[in-house]
Parts: sequence; structure tokens; C-alpha cells
Amino acid sequence: MTLAPDGPWQKYLRAEHHFEGLWREIEIFEQTHSYSITCEVDAQAGAYDFYVKGLQPVDPSWGLQLGDVVHNLRSALDHLVVLLIGLCTGKPHSEIDFGDFPIFGAPRGLQAGRPN
Repeated sequence: MTLAPDGPWQKYLRAEHHFEGLWREIEIFEQTHSYSITCEVDAQAGAYDFYVKGLQPVDPSWGLQLGDVVHNLRSALDHLVVLLIGLCTGKPHSEIDFGDFPIFGAPRGLQAGRPN
């Protein structure tokens, strides 16, 4: 794996680019579609029910675009870890075949040393 020193930053900028494009689409959608949101509160049960009326279907590609954002952010973290391993060990990036940014589902996973 060959990584440029600015690889994590470039991945972050790519994620930002995807997010900005998606955000523009969402803003346009919000401005061109009228819908209403109401809330009913059941104080005794501590429940809140939200109702959305008149909402048009959203572009199905939004999920894919958001996936691109998350993937690029995760990739930026992984690239950063590999660069840090290289700095700490003195190994060239081409010799580093491991290194993922640790993301855990819960604190107990962190204590056990493995992701959930």
C-alpha cells in the first residue's frame, strides 16, 4: 500500500465534497416541497409522537451519497493510522499490511481490545 502523506486529508476533502453536494440537494428539496410536522405529547407515558404530512419521496441516491461520505471519512482515519504506524516504526508504507482506526460499539469492546 502506497500512501501519500496528505492521503488522510485528501480523503477528508473528498468526504466534504460529497457531503456538500448532498446537503445542497437536501436544501433544494426542503425549499421546493411543503410538508408539516406535528407532535403529540403523552406526559403521563413520557411519549412523543411525531407526524409528518405531505412529505414527498426523497431521492434514493441520497443513501448512496451518504455512504460515500462515511466511507471516505472512515478511509481517512485508516490512512492516518497507517501513516502513524509508519512514523512510529520507521517502516515504509508499502510494508505495512495492517492498521485500522479502532471503532468500537461500546466501551466494553474497547476494554476487551476488539471491536463489537
